[in-house]
Amino acid sequence: MIAFHGAPSGRSLAWCSTLLAAIVLPFLASSFVTQDILALAAWSAIVAMSMVFLSKYGGMISFAQVGIYGVGSYSFAILAVGHGVPWYGAVAGALVAATLCALLFALLVARTYGIYFLMVTLALGLVVYFLTISNYGLTHGSGGIPGVNPPHLGSISLAQPIPEYFLDSSVAFAVLLGLTLLMRTQFGLALQGCRDNPRKMRAMGYSVMSYRVIAFTLAGSIAGIGGVLGVWYNGIIAPSYLDLTRIIDFLAIAVIGGMESLEGTFAGAIIYAIVTTYASSFTDRYNTVIGLVLLAIVMFAPGGVGGLVSRVGARLALAKAQLTPASTE
Repeated sequence: MIAFHGAPSGRSLAWCSTLLAAIVLPFLASSFVTQDILALAAWSAIVAMSMVFLSKYGGMISFAQVGIYGVGSYSFAILAVGHGVPWYGAVAGALVAATLCALLFALLVARTYGIYFLMVTLALGLVVYFLTISNYGLTHGSGGIPGVNPPHLGSISLAQPIPEYFLDSSVAFAVLLGLTLLMRTQFGLALQGCRDNPRKMRAMGYSVMSYRVIAFTLAGSIAGIGGVLGVWYNGIIAPSYLDLTRIIDFLAIAVIGGMESLEGTFAGAIIYAIVTTYASSFTDRYNTVIGLVLLAIVMFAPGGVGGLVSRVGARLALAKAQLTPASTE
């Protein structure tokens, strides 16, 4: 429970400091940093957050999120570029398509667990990839659909670095807040119960499959939001944005940030964006650099950046608790 009296907690101060930095930083950084690192990290964190949400609260490690992300991106591009639908109608259509795709996938995988769940979701993600290559009439094959322009909100173009950053980061923070509040509801507690002891939850009268289907569908909707923001950022959607490499990219963001930390996806996305942007500028083997970063995270911070911050905060709180009685005396 959040306390509204007394001295603010360290967690509250950390949140306030983070939000203040998120607001001020774009005005201090260059346009390149704002758009190519911060905005990229913001919408990438949304897709990674959908993976972390399923892993942390549902016990489901899904590789299908990138495929659902692609359905959202392609749906927007087809509606907006191919059929001239206004951007708000195309956004609605893209989110509906991504949600329906996630629901279909959820019904297929809800009864599987562990490595079987992981492999089936990987197969479903690759199915979307191969469908985009083979269906030239709808998706234009390997060339994809170019010319996807971000909309204008009055006189403000979302293609500009600062407006694009604030849009992406605002949506990302809204998704984080929504998931955090949702997990404190009865649904969230029941979902975590289904994760920890599905047999006991069934004995208590809960439909474990229904909770898994709802959670997977919700995560798919979040991935669809990331798909819309992603196609606005890239200006194009092609099968190369959905292949196995992209699946590994978003998984790497989730692992760097911490598979048990929704907040950590922001740090993971920023680190990944910095590494890929600057490492690719001085070496063609930047994937090796990314691999070394992942190796270092796994060896020295198994819980990712989010887990590392939590452990440091816990140690500081313990040290403060041990010092408080002495200072009081």
